[in-house]
Amino acid sequence: MRLEDLGPALKRLRVSKGLTQEAVAVKFGRQVQTVSRLEQPGSNPQVTTLLRYLSALDADLSDLQQALDDPLTREIREDDERLESDGTYRELVRGMLSDLGGEQPMPEVKAVLDRIDDLDRRLKRVEASRRAKAVSNGGDQG
Repeated sequence: MRLEDLGPALKRLRVSKGLTQEAVAVKFGRQVQTVSRLEQPGSNPQVTTLLRYLSALDADLSDLQQALDDPLTREIREDDERLESDGTYRELVRGMLSDLGGEQPMPEVKAVLDRIDDLDRRLKRVEASRRAKAVSNGGDQG
């Protein structure tokens, strides 16, 4: 496991549970900013913090290991690193905030929303595939 993958794995796990950062923050008893920092590439939380975060997700270490092994986790990390390294992320957020009142969404906002939709579709396909595999494996053992 690469330390850079821990935060994205936590994010992947949260998204797979259908939870927002806000919902996790409430269950976790921390601010949304804390949840966001934990989900960043290279986050290095204390073990107790990690276990409390997993508990807020109703997850355990085996769930985290599965998220770490998931290829989407690496892709999330690489996307986050790329956006952060070239400053695009900060500029994008700044532009989105300044344009919230506009009638037409900025092209960057549309691009982010399209990317979120794309990742959501991919996540649903992966999860459906896993469920199908689990059902077929369970059927083979009967």
